Amino acid sequence: MTDDELKTEVKTWWNNPEAYVSNLRTNQQNAAMWLGCERYAEEFNERGLDMVVVLDKAKMPIRWDKKSVQHNIYNQIAVAMFGRTSSRLDSDEPKKVWGPFTDFTELHWGFHVPWPSEEELKRVAQMREAENVAENAA
Repeated sequence: MTDDELKTEVKTWWNNPEAYVSNLRTNQQNAAMWLGCERYAEEFNERGLDMVVVLDKAKMPIRWDKKSVQHNIYNQIAVAMFGRTSSRLDSDEPKKVWGPFTDFTELHWGFHVPWPSEEELKRVAQMREAENVAENAA
């Protein structure tokens, strides 16, 4: 992209930012991605598959959390597929990243975590809200 093309794109965005963000992933897709990454972290940890084993690059055993799953696996696949990390995926892309992700863990470790359903997202949100209410009441 030339400097002039970049300036034109920035001016266009500045005057109409909604045109550039309206197709980004939805809040529900974002919640599903994070819940799925959390589930993967739990599965990796329960199976004793620390980051050394899965990524073959860490120097000591490091337990997974949802952010490390998202950063080290999900985003790597998203960049390979679409040239963008998860925060910049269009609304039709987050679930598409999940397919190669589940293929990867199924092939190497014999398990996968399904993309969280709407029902699971609602159930987890209600459970976490109840936990927050209980914590605030204590």
